[in-house]
Amino acid sequence: MEAAAPRRSGGDPRVGRHPSYWEFDPARPEELSFRLITESATQRDELRAGNLDVATTLTATDAATLTGTDGITVRTSPTNLESVVVFNMVDGPTTNPAVRKAIQLAYDYQGALRAFRGGAGSVAAGPLPTTMSCRPDLPPAHRDLAEARRILDQAGIGALTLTMSFQPSSMVWKQEATLLQSNLAEIGVTLNLEPIAFADYLSRLSDRSKIPQMMLLEEFAQFPDPGALLVRGYHSESVGTNRSGYADPELDALLQQALASPTAEQACPSYLRAQELIDRQAITLPMYTLEKSIGFANRVSGVRPATVGSGVSVPDLRLSAGGAR
Repeated sequence: MEAAAPRRSGGDPRVGRHPSYWEFDPARPEELSFRLITESATQRDELRAGNLDVATTLTATDAATLTGTDGITVRTSPTNLESVVVFNMVDGPTTNPAVRKAIQLAYDYQGALRAFRGGAGSVAAGPLPTTMSCRPDLPPAHRDLAEARRILDQAGIGALTLTMSFQPSSMVWKQEATLLQSNLAEIGVTLNLEPIAFADYLSRLSDRSKIPQMMLLEEFAQFPDPGALLVRGYHSESVGTNRSGYADPELDALLQQALASPTAEQACPSYLRAQELIDRQAITLPMYTLEKSIGFANRVSGVRPATVGSGVSVPDLRLSAGGAR
């Protein structure tokens, strides 16, 4: 994102400051240009070169590299973003709760968070990001290979081969997928990895028979309300966003009761029970709640994560005096 008059030609989306806006502020940039840069390293280099004013999706490694760079500030903040593996709850081996619980116990949460995310986050404790309100007191996810093997043995599950889809566009996702593959091998489970584009993945969700056996994702709450993730992700009628295909009348009733409640306080008890049910059934493998690193030029102020949606809060951006290029 650039916060000044454009210096390049091209098709980058641009928005201009409205001079008649009722809350006009001359410190707001006259024009903003949005650039789609998927690689964090490219964002880092463009920010360092002065071609970007705000980089919104830096990895922890690139954020650390930029820290201390003259003229650049790096800010890391908690988000409502959670890394998660979604299990197919319609058919196949992952409909067996013993399989799902064993997989949960096999993953090296602490090691992955430290190695792949630079420690920028917290290990998951239930189906909602740890930054959200109205969460039950659930223990953080943890690794226990002995217990994972015991669960599989007790269920009479021997040789088991699974397939997990993941998006190859991110190196972090590749690393997490490969680590889970290695972790599951330690409990005698073979995990095949299937790269998939996100658009192709979404098209498969409209048909319950085509839901991937496992899918590695990052889920984001568009609103700071439990229903933003719980209703969208777990209600049986949420076709296309209920990524597991899970259907349970008890859970549906709890979510409907929460939606019908007139206040957030009255909805919370139903949401708490819903989360306990989801956790007990091990419908997903929540990995960790992520922190977000934003880098920006010091001539820009008011940089903070958006409360609703993703990215930064554009209305809050300001340029220092003489900041225009």
